[in-house]
Amino acid sequence: MRPSQFVLGALVVIALALTVYRFQRRQMKVLDMLFWSALWTAALVGIVFPDTTGFVARLIGIGRGVDAAIYLSVVLVFYLNFRLYMRISQIDTQITTIVRHLALTEREPRAR
Repeated sequence: MRPSQFVLGALVVIALALTVYRFQRRQMKVLDMLFWSALWTAALVGIVFPDTTGFVARLIGIGRGVDAAIYLSVVLVFYLNFRLYMRISQIDTQITTIVRHLALTEREPRAR
C-alpha cells in the first residue's frame, strides 16, 4: 500500500466514523447516514483497490478509472450543491413567513 493510499484511507475511515457517530447522537437521519456511509465506503474501496475504478469506468463507458471517479465526483458535488441551495431557499421562505407573522401580531402601539 502506498503512503497516499494509507493517508487517504485513514481520512475516509475517520469520515465514516464521524458519520456513524453523528447518527448515533441523532444528529443525522437514517437516509443521510446510509448515503454518506455508502459514499465513504465506495471512496475507501476505490482508494484501497484502485483497479475497481477501472472496472466501473468500463461499465459506464469511460476510458480510465480516474476519469470516471472525477466525473462522478463532479456530478455528486453539483447534486449536493443543488440540494443545499433548495434547502437554503426553503429556510429563507420559512424565516420570511415567521418574521412577517411576528411583525403583524406583535406590533407595539405607536408613541404619540
